[in-house]
Amino acid sequence: MVPLDKRDYPFDYTKDCELINCPSCKQDQYEYITTRVDGFKVVKCSACKLLYLNPAPKDIQLANFYENYSTSYVGGRDTSIQKNRSKYSNISDEYRLKTLSKFIEIKDIFVSDIGCGMGHMLFLLKKAGATVLGFEFDKFARDYCKEELKLNVIDQDFLSYENTNGMDVIIFDDFIEHPRLVFNFVRKAHQLLKTNGFLLIWTPHGELNGYFKDTFLKVDLEHLQYFNPESIKNIAHKNGFEVVHCETLGHPSLEGIVPDVGLKAEAKRLLKKIARPILFSRPFIRLMNLKSYYYSNEVHDYHLFAILKKTS
Repeated sequence: MVPLDKRDYPFDYTKDCELINCPSCKQDQYEYITTRVDGFKVVKCSACKLLYLNPAPKDIQLANFYENYSTSYVGGRDTSIQKNRSKYSNISDEYRLKTLSKFIEIKDIFVSDIGCGMGHMLFLLKKAGATVLGFEFDKFARDYCKEELKLNVIDQDFLSYENTNGMDVIIFDDFIEHPRLVFNFVRKAHQLLKTNGFLLIWTPHGELNGYFKDTFLKVDLEHLQYFNPESIKNIAHKNGFEVVHCETLGHPSLEGIVPDVGLKAEAKRLLKKIARPILFSRPFIRLMNLKSYYYSNEVHDYHLFAILKKTS
């Protein structure tokens, strides 16, 4: 398996790792599927069909890695693009908000985004009238959210957070593939949500027979597990949720991840430098968003987008 991700491997499979039960359903039966480019073995849970790393990095590796995630790892991508995306939103975020609004009125609801990063979804939700709360360990991303976007973002462990009033919506936006104990996070979301509240999930589509079967195991190697519609349905039902929306769509954004080499790459970098003032103008961003790869019927199934409703 040839790597696509130009960034350094986030974890070392030769140390600080341990065998685990399925992080979604806690069963210990699995079958070996493949070995990733970084040496980690990918297995498939016999019960819930989740793909996950086993052995997996211990908490010490994860804590050290995520302390400066935005600058030391995501910083391999252009953070100015992340900033513009946060400030002006993105057609993918707007699509998710539009889909969510089919199930609940956005104005005046209480929404929390777990691992909110640069705050793009929270910013859009706040503009739509929601009261928002973000959880983010990374200081760079958290400070940007608070200082530039004026968002309420805290440095607190979601699993220890308490709120007696309840939340209307909790968001796992490119989050559920990261933590070791997914089951605990979904159970905590269920605890904090109001009756008939919603859990929104956006994650890479872990389908071995999908169009991007040769991509999703070669990039973003901090991911510890990969969900597909079946494993999403299983974790929902196990934790008192009903799947009210589930689809796969889009292709991966590999900008800043896949290495550019050669004369074409140099020409591309020069063109981007010259064109940057135009590329980051608001009208151009909106125009490009309208041509976004996420929502064309011709661009396949890299992302999994699900909305779960609390039923019990």
